[in-house]
Amino acid sequence: MKTSRILVLQENGAPDSDFRLAVLGRTVEFEYRPPRPSSAWRPDLPSFAAVAVPIGQADPGLIEALSGEQPGGGPVFLYRGDPPLHEMARWVIWETPEHEGLKGPVADRLLSESVEYYSMASLYQQCLRMMSSPDEEHLLSQITDTFMSELSAGSCVIWLSTADEPDELVIASARGSIGIETEGSRFFLSQSAIAETVCKGAPFRAEPETQLYVPLRHRERVIGLVKVGDRKDRKGYAQKDMQSAQVISDYAASALNTVSRLGRIDKIPMRDPETGAHSAAFLSDYFEKERNKAVRFHRPLSLLFL
Repeated sequence: MKTSRILVLQENGAPDSDFRLAVLGRTVEFEYRPPRPSSAWRPDLPSFAAVAVPIGQADPGLIEALSGEQPGGGPVFLYRGDPPLHEMARWVIWETPEHEGLKGPVADRLLSESVEYYSMASLYQQCLRMMSSPDEEHLLSQITDTFMSELSAGSCVIWLSTADEPDELVIASARGSIGIETEGSRFFLSQSAIAETVCKGAPFRAEPETQLYVPLRHRERVIGLVKVGDRKDRKGYAQKDMQSAQVISDYAASALNTVSRLGRIDKIPMRDPETGAHSAAFLSDYFEKERNKAVRFHRPLSLLFL
């Protein structure tokens, strides 16, 4: 099976975003890199069948460099928002002279489904990395990066509820062209105009329509709120974007709850200093974990009092 490589230049592009798809007897590999080569990586352009460049980074020098190193080679795709993965894969699979095989609507559907599958697989990989984040600051940075990269957003703000007053949301992370004074460093959810919609848990658009609000809920309780700013291509958020935002929020809320719980445990002694027995806080946390496992695996749980 022949393999073709496609280079995708994208802000925050990194090897961990790479993926490959196999369709119609051919393998296509997508390699993500930042628009400007670093000292650690310089592209071997002749080895790529096509290159995708964000139109905002397509200055004459870069285009000239790409064209100069690919004489007679594959095309350079300019894009806004999301990279044109389907179009590039289609060109590689169907427009190359040696390709023989299925064409038409059926082949187009197979290719589109393959690209969609691997795009979602990449999203879930990023979400799973959130679950292993060691601390809240690092986790918030991961959540922000994931929202902005997956939704091609220009800004992102995250508010989290406080331990003393769950109804109060305090700004915990901000990225992009935003003003904290405009957004508000803290507010009470019950007093906001979007309170009812936030409590429903699903991502929603509010004024202006080009911005997206994503509630963070854990066990039906709102623990935070994400506001994703305008897309870089100035288009509105589609249903696909809403679905991706829901996936990210589910993982983000679970990871935030885990980090918060571990932080509380670290601050509480696990054993009594005099007797060496486990503390009530440890037993309470351990019991909660065992209860969750009993529910998940449908098995009985016994508790013995001495």
